[in-house]
Amino acid sequence: MLACKSTRRFSGALAGILAGVLFSTLVNAQTTLTFGGSDAIGSLLDRANKKFTDLVNERAEGKLKINFIQGEQLGNDVQVIEQMMQGSVHLYGDVLGWYANWVKDFAILNWGFTFRDNDHMQTFLESETYNKLAEQLRTEQGIRILAAAPTQPRVLFAQKKIESPDDLTGIKMRVPEIRTYLLLWETLGTRPSRVAWAEVFLGLKTGTIEAAEGPVSAAYAQKMHQAAPFVM
Repeated sequence: MLACKSTRRFSGALAGILAGVLFSTLVNAQTTLTFGGSDAIGSLLDRANKKFTDLVNERAEGKLKINFIQGEQLGNDVQVIEQMMQGSVHLYGDVLGWYANWVKDFAILNWGFTFRDNDHMQTFLESETYNKLAEQLRTEQGIRILAAAPTQPRVLFAQKKIESPDDLTGIKMRVPEIRTYLLLWETLGTRPSRVAWAEVFLGLKTGTIEAAEGPVSAAYAQKMHQAAPFVM
């Protein structure tokens, strides 16, 4: 999967680029930008976003300040992106797949087993196909992608051991608010349920869901292994 930062367009130039998916904006002197996070505090992506914020604030020498609001304090991913489109949030950092809600062909990043490995994904991110999707996002939604890179793989964590596709049949599976995910897990025989990432731990503990998936560091930061001890 991918990490990302995004922003609406302003007047001036945002300096400072970190590995992940970054978005650039033009800014006036002494401007404060709101950076909406959505990943678990302490996860790899959250730490990368925090590092990006610190570097920009340090190197801008007071001309620009980024206010990074961690976790889901501003809402889930879709809500933060919508706030960014409205202009109340200026930066956002998370996976590119969320943009399939606005540019449907970004759904390729949400299909199961699409890429063989990180090198294969990197090749896609350097392709003309990807560039066209990024340009469509910019022209239609005002969000500009500066850079993109593969990040850690995702894992399945469940309340029982999953050793074959048949073991998924009937499992109450958490999915995000991305239609492609829902279709994927329906195809695999689960009973998908849309649950916000911040509510996954409680959902696993109460039995509302029986399994979920996500990046290793994000799952560990949310202590998912305590509610779903089988990690695959």
